[in-house]
Amino acid sequence: MIWWRYRDDIFDLWTQGLPKLLEFTDYINNLYPTIKFELVYSGSHLNVLDLTLHFCNGFISADIYAKPTDSHLYLPFSNSHPSHCKRAVPFRVALRIKRNCSTNDFLQNRCREYKGYLKSQNYPVELVDKQFDKALSISRSELLSKKVKADKKVFPLVLDYNPVLLDIKKLSKHNFIYCNLHEKSKTFFHPSRYFPLIGELKTKFRVTSCRNQREENGGCAKCNKKCDLCKN
Repeated sequence: MIWWRYRDDIFDLWTQGLPKLLEFTDYINNLYPTIKFELVYSGSHLNVLDLTLHFCNGFISADIYAKPTDSHLYLPFSNSHPSHCKRAVPFRVALRIKRNCSTNDFLQNRCREYKGYLKSQNYPVELVDKQFDKALSISRSELLSKKVKADKKVFPLVLDYNPVLLDIKKLSKHNFIYCNLHEKSKTFFHPSRYFPLIGELKTKFRVTSCRNQREENGGCAKCNKKCDLCKN
C-alpha cells in the first residue's frame, strides 16, 4: 500500500479490495471527531491536485488536470510589465505541461489546449510557439530532478516599473565607477556581489547622475541642471 500526503490531500494505492477500503475509511474517521476523510476512489483514473492519474495494465500515467471553475487567466499581454515577465508566462506554462504529462499524447493535447488559452488573451502567436518550443526541448527527467538552490544572501531592491524609464542594469554598470570612489562604498558595491543582484531584479528605475567634476580644479560645481540628488 502507498500512502502519500500533501497538506490535507492524501493519495493512496489500495490493493485489498473495495470492502476493506470502506472499512478502513470508517475506522480512520472514528479516530478523531474533528478530522474526517472524504473518500474518492476509482479503478481507472483519479484527479490528484493538478494531475489526472490513469491506471492501465499496472502502470500509472499522468496528465494535466484543471478544475471546471479554472478560467485559465494569465498576465494580460497589454499590461505594463517588463518584456521578460511576459516571455516567462508561456515558457512556464509549457514547462509545467512537459513536466506533468508522462505520455506524448497527453503532452500534445495539452500544448494545443494551453496555447489556445494564451493566444486568446492576445499573446503573440510567434512568442507562444517560440517559448513552448524552448521549454519542450528540455528533457522531462531533467525537469523532474530535484534542484538545490544556492544559498544567496541578497537584499532585493523592489521599485515601481515604468516602461519609459531606463534599464537599471545598464545604468548601474555605466555608473558603477562612482560607487568605488569611497572606501566604505566599496564594501557594499563589490562587483562580485552587486552585478549578480542587479541581474536578478525584475524592475527598472532611473538613476540621475551629475558629472560635475572638473579635471582642472577638481571637486564639484553647479551644472545648471535639475537634479534631485545634487545639493549644489
